[in-house]
Amino acid sequence: MDAIKNAASSTHFRATCNFNGDSEKGLQDRRDYLRVSFCAYSLFLQSKSAWTCAVVDYINVRGTSCSKCSIPLYSDGRHHLHIDVPHAKVTCSRFNVPETINSEDIFGHYGAVNNQFSCSASSSSTTNWWIGGPFL
Repeated sequence: MDAIKNAASSTHFRATCNFNGDSEKGLQDRRDYLRVSFCAYSLFLQSKSAWTCAVVDYINVRGTSCSKCSIPLYSDGRHHLHIDVPHAKVTCSRFNVPETINSEDIFGHYGAVNNQFSCSASSSSTTNWWIGGPFL
């Protein structure tokens, strides 16, 4: 993973839900989607054990989106990189997603699950992580 992350063409990481390689939309489907530059958040493969505000290129959660906004990201030795949606509402740029459940986790760690989020909608849902260029 470090070799891929450190490659000259690897400038961003993204998370998508239920990626379908056979779909014509592919990465163009931006619902429940996250894209971050390694310049904005260099801790992608590290355990920080603290919330870190990162300016994301783009985030969409259940149709609520923003560009170039600051979102709190978290990871530690037990939890994959993720966002706690209620925490994002009160810190960093205060990203407010309607119909949030208590302690709702998205994009990686799913301690509290909202079945309205497509990465955790069913037992067959997936979260897909990508490392590469910006793909605008």
